[in-house]
Amino acid sequence: MPANSGTYELSSVDRALTVLSILAVRPRMRLAELSEKLEANPSTVLRALRVLERHGLVRRSPSDMEYVLGTRLVELGQAAVASIDIVQALRPLVRPLVSEFHATAHIGMVRTGMVTIVDKVDPPAPTVGYSAVGTRMPLHATAGGKAALALGGPPLLEELAGTELRACTPRTLTSLDALLVDLDATRDRRFSVEREEYHLGFGCVGSAMSVEGDIYTVSISGSLLDPGTLQDCGEKLRTAVDAFLAQHVGAVSGI
Repeated sequence: MPANSGTYELSSVDRALTVLSILAVRPRMRLAELSEKLEANPSTVLRALRVLERHGLVRRSPSDMEYVLGTRLVELGQAAVASIDIVQALRPLVRPLVSEFHATAHIGMVRTGMVTIVDKVDPPAPTVGYSAVGTRMPLHATAGGKAALALGGPPLLEELAGTELRACTPRTLTSLDALLVDLDATRDRRFSVEREEYHLGFGCVGSAMSVEGDIYTVSISGSLLDPGTLQDCGEKLRTAVDAFLAQHVGAVSGI
């Protein structure tokens, strides 16, 4: 076996995993686009795609011209969520709020400067259709993300410094100074508020906690645009999170 074969195999694994990360952000891409993103020869990228395809991790689109994530990832994602004890423990916390406010609860984890939704609890007739388990949401434009920023402080904020805060709607905070003011208010009230900053027609409140070095977010989203309703929901979320943290040693909330 050549001396550099191990390095080549690791590079191939890294390339394949990078393909999955790219498709998670942009769901449909052609081979040429993926090659450009990876700065690799199309034939090299095609070999990685064929391996991923064989394992059900990517598949061809109906047009056969683009690659999309495979359904095997759904099974792996569900297994991953099932293995996260904190997610199982948080479901009873959010269900009363889901019922009372006829809203959707999102449980997320902060990963690579985004909030990844790892669990979603809907009311009987859900109104929030813009999210699913696995959805990655920006920190600056969502209640869960802003709660995480308020908790994480400088280490998370440094990732945003010098980058463009993308406008998801006309109400998104795209100025770092405005975002910092919002985070100060979040720390004061100990829950975050988001009104149509991520999706028009929807409001949200959020909280965040640190568990074994990971930041988890809990948010309640729906047609909660009335300031009084958001305040009521936020206060009840804060009370529920405080009760949860009091029973779970090692979990710390900063807001």
